[in-house]
Amino acid sequence: MKQIIAGDIGGTHCRLALAQVDACSVTLRQQIDYPAQNFPDFETALGQFIQEHAAGETIEAACFAIAGPIRSQRATLTNLPWTLDSQQLQQRFGISQVHLINDFAANGYSLTVLGERDYYEIQAGESLSGNRVILGAGTGLGMALLADVQGKIQVRASEGGHMDFAPVDEEQDELLHFMHQELVRVSYEHVLSGPGLLRIYRYVASRQQVDTGMVSKATDPAAAISRRALSGEDPLAAHALELFFRLYGSCAANLALIGLATGGVYLAGGMAARLVKPLGQSGFVAAFNNKPPMSELLQNMPVKVITNPHAGLLGAAWYAGNR
Repeated sequence: MKQIIAGDIGGTHCRLALAQVDACSVTLRQQIDYPAQNFPDFETALGQFIQEHAAGETIEAACFAIAGPIRSQRATLTNLPWTLDSQQLQQRFGISQVHLINDFAANGYSLTVLGERDYYEIQAGESLSGNRVILGAGTGLGMALLADVQGKIQVRASEGGHMDFAPVDEEQDELLHFMHQELVRVSYEHVLSGPGLLRIYRYVASRQQVDTGMVSKATDPAAAISRRALSGEDPLAAHALELFFRLYGSCAANLALIGLATGGVYLAGGMAARLVKPLGQSGFVAAFNNKPPMSELLQNMPVKVITNPHAGLLGAAWYAGNR
C-alpha cells in the first residue's frame, strides 16, 4: 500500500489526512480539520500537519482537492486567498508527486471506495449503469461530471456552479430581482451555498418587512437559519429553507440532464449531509423531476446524498495512490 497525504481545501476548512491506499481501498490514519482562516497560506498549514502528524513517515505522493479551477497544476481558491503550486509543494516538502484536483472531482473519485452505508437515498430511480453527476452546496457550489468508460469512473471537473441562475416560477423571478439589487450577475452559487441561504432568507423576510439583523450577524448564518427553520420557531426561516431545497432540486436536475446521469445523481458537501432528512422530505424531488418533457427520464435517475464526511479526502487519497 502507498503512504499518501490527502487534502480537501475549501473556503472554510482545510482538511488533511495521512492515508494508506491501494487500487480498491483507502484507509485514513490521521485526520485533521484546520480552520482555514487560521493560516496565511496553505504551505503553513501543510507544514504544521507534517510536523505534528507525519514526521518520519515516508510519503510517496500527495493530492490536494481544491475549491476552484486548476491550471497547469496551479490553483487559486475561489473563496479563500490561497494559491497552491504543485511543483513548489514538491520542492518544499520533498514529496515526489503532488497532484492538485478540483474538490468535486475528488468527491467523484470517492465513489470508487464508498459503500452503500455512505449514502442516503432520496430517489430510488433505476439501478442502471451510465454517466453520473455530483454537486454540492457549502461555502460555494461545486459540480463534476462522471463518465462511465468500460465500467470505470472518469471524472471531469466543472465550474458549473457559476452558471446563470434560472428561475422557474414567479417567486424565484422575484428572488432574482431582489438579488440583482446587490449583484450584477446572479449565478447558482449565489443562491445554493451558505451565503445563498442567507440571501434567500433576507428575500423572504423583505416580503414581510422583517428585520434580519440578528440572523445576519450570527457566526454561521446558514446554520442559524436551518436551526430556526427546523425548530419551528421561525416560519420565515422554514420558508427560506424550503425554497432553498426546491432550487437545489431544480439545479441538480439541470446538471443531471447535461450529464445524462442515468447512473445516478450524488449530492455532496456539508449542507446536504447535515440536512439530509429534511432535504428528503422537502420539495427537492418534485422540483428535480419537474422538467417536462424530460420528467420521466429524471424520475428514473437514482438520487443519493453522500453522508460520509471524509469523501473529499478519500477521493483525493485514492487519486494520488492510483496515479
